[in-house]
Amino acid sequence: MNVRYISLVASFLATLHPALADLSESLKEFSTYQPGQTRVILHETRHLALKDAHVGEVRAMNEQLLLEFIQSDATVAARREACLWLGSIATEKSRPVLTLLAETKELAGMATLALEVLDGPPATVAVPPSTKLARFRTAVAASKNRPALLIEAFQSDDHGLARLAFSMLDEGGEASDWLATYWPKLTSDRQILALNTLASIRDNRIDAVTSLMALEGKPEARVQAISRLGRAADLALLDQFISDPVLSPAVSIAFINMDGTIVHEHLLALLGSKDPVTRKLAFEVIAGRAEPFAVSKLRSIAADESSPDRATAIRTLGACADPAEFEALLRTFVVESGSSLRPDYQNAVWSLALRHPDYPKVLELIDRFQKTAPPATAKSLAGMASKLAKLQAVPTLKQLRSKPMPAAHRGVLLPGPFSEIVPARFEIAAYLDCGANTHVKENGISISRLSGSSYQSERGIDPSVSVDSAADSLDYEVAGLVPDTDYILGMTWWDPGLQSRRQSLSINGDLVLPDARPVAFDESSDRGVSTPGKPTPARIQFALTEAQISGKSLRLSIRKLAGPNAVNSELWILKRNKPAAEKQILLLSGQDYPAHHWRKTGPLMAEIITADPRLEVTICESPYALALPQLDQYDAVLIHFKNYEAQLPSTPAMHARLTQYLHNGGGMCMSHFACGAMEEWPEFVGLAGRVWNGKGHDPRGPFTVRVVDAGHPVTRGLGDFETFDELYFCLHGDPEIHLLCDARSKVKNALQAQAFTYQPGKGRVFMCTLGHDLQAYESAGTRTLYRQAAAWCSGLK
Repeated sequence: MNVRYISLVASFLATLHPALADLSESLKEFSTYQPGQTRVILHETRHLALKDAHVGEVRAMNEQLLLEFIQSDATVAARREACLWLGSIATEKSRPVLTLLAETKELAGMATLALEVLDGPPATVAVPPSTKLARFRTAVAASKNRPALLIEAFQSDDHGLARLAFSMLDEGGEASDWLATYWPKLTSDRQILALNTLASIRDNRIDAVTSLMALEGKPEARVQAISRLGRAADLALLDQFISDPVLSPAVSIAFINMDGTIVHEHLLALLGSKDPVTRKLAFEVIAGRAEPFAVSKLRSIAADESSPDRATAIRTLGACADPAEFEALLRTFVVESGSSLRPDYQNAVWSLALRHPDYPKVLELIDRFQKTAPPATAKSLAGMASKLAKLQAVPTLKQLRSKPMPAAHRGVLLPGPFSEIVPARFEIAAYLDCGANTHVKENGISISRLSGSSYQSERGIDPSVSVDSAADSLDYEVAGLVPDTDYILGMTWWDPGLQSRRQSLSINGDLVLPDARPVAFDESSDRGVSTPGKPTPARIQFALTEAQISGKSLRLSIRKLAGPNAVNSELWILKRNKPAAEKQILLLSGQDYPAHHWRKTGPLMAEIITADPRLEVTICESPYALALPQLDQYDAVLIHFKNYEAQLPSTPAMHARLTQYLHNGGGMCMSHFACGAMEEWPEFVGLAGRVWNGKGHDPRGPFTVRVVDAGHPVTRGLGDFETFDELYFCLHGDPEIHLLCDARSKVKNALQAQAFTYQPGKGRVFMCTLGHDLQAYESAGTRTLYRQAAAWCSGLK
């Protein structure tokens, strides 16, 4: 029976009900589906197959179409998925066909599962995932060909089923042997799933699979596998990937996360390599670890006039030298005032000054050396002192003990309660005030600190400034999570004393945030505006994946990458209490030009977007969430930040993950000064379409926004509108964009782009320069533009 026959049957059925025409067309397109292709058509077809199936006649017609489809000459992968959908709506009419297919080699597993559903309680449109998985277990137990059934399920596009199947495969001891045979045939997401599933076992098999994936995996899987390598035996393997521009960022992460007893001597050896790429990576890793083990070697390179790496060695000294050496480095900077290395010593002095625990002492030393330094150097030192004076928020947390809340303490801007950013369809299930408590149990969910120590502030002080800390890894356990339930993990991260901390987050052994700075910056420190704004704790939250909550407990590990220790101020779990919206959006903030108060405009932006009930927004106050592997949990990201390299520089992990996410079909909505985000990453224009060119805008005031294309989904129904805002004329870039709105600049006396779309790969990007402050969002046109853009970026029609 072929696809053409399905089309004829569908054409007849569509005369009885118009919805069948959509499902028929979607099935025809889906008939060529293969694992590894975009899942857009898979999700659309599944939606149509189950849509309105509570209506008797629709259910009967959808069942008929699916029956014909699974007997057609469509691909095996497509027919397997159709079997799963059929299991949700099947009646006795499907039993004969499913019984026959249960005896075939290709569809035995999925047909058996559909029959199990049919033999259970009366079929419903959406069988709960937990019920479906329980019935799959029953089917496997009764099967005479257990490995084949599990392998088939593991290769399906049902992630929950695939994860369960692989776990059961390993229970029987077949996983390692099977992986060795079928590894090259797996898609990248299945390779990663295999690694993540085995990670919890903690035996030699995980080492073998990690090495196998690093050498032979798909590109995305290799990156994740390489970043995991962390034993002495892995050093030679990692060295093979140093020169690979795609894989070297993962090598850096692996080296940064390795135990010092394993990697210190190896890194020192890499500094002596004849290969400049290898040396460059070694310098980056040593700077990233921020440990003084390499200081002697770095000084030797810096003193060698014949070395091509003198400048790099000097800069790296600033990232890893002991703060006690600040005065000596400052003296060298003054001595080298006339040399070509002056900029490098200046960079090192500034880096070390930022990491110093005693800012008043640093300012005193700078003032002393400034008096005798040459004019150009004295001017540089004055600039450093000015910036440090604004940054010296809290030399130690003890200075906060006598301060009442909620006033900002010595320049620290307190974030306010995290409950302000709890998404509308979630409730607080459990909360731990770190520093004050080590264990809490609420609503059946417990949170326990497993390692580290506490600093507890006095009663009445904002909980964000009391912390847990650990010299290496700060660990927590979360127990009581229920599978097939939506949860959000939240934390407040803070860098006491602004000591250039960097830390990573792992969940169940899987690296989630590979490299993040635990701080944010908001508002100006006085009535004027100065970069980077006041330091403030960052409230980080994001959805947990099914894989992360599938076990009996969840283990969180916050690992120190740089600075004195790893820290955490608050930890919370949110649980969904209302049905999920059709599309999910992750709004990212954490820094902007200090006159752009992202902590005020971010929640307003979320309110504007969720006025469309199909959309749901989670706010995360850290740009580093762009590196999350679970970015795929979201249909779009909203870039609501402009970071500055000196405080929150973007990372290779962020670049790689965002590129992958967009090219695979994700969406990105960019607001106002997001065009200036990640200036340190020149390739960002290839994803954004246009970026900031360093110039400005008309004086803030009223102007008319002209709708250029009223037929686009983003501007549909929207006419020209008035706003009170900044009119940007500061965009540049070569990619071909689709202009939606413009406005005439009074300064330039020319029309300037204000909103456009761009499609890198399969991605959907929207950029709008409107949105300077709360008043700018009072314009109904601006609100409509962002709301409809969020829907379009998320894939809604």
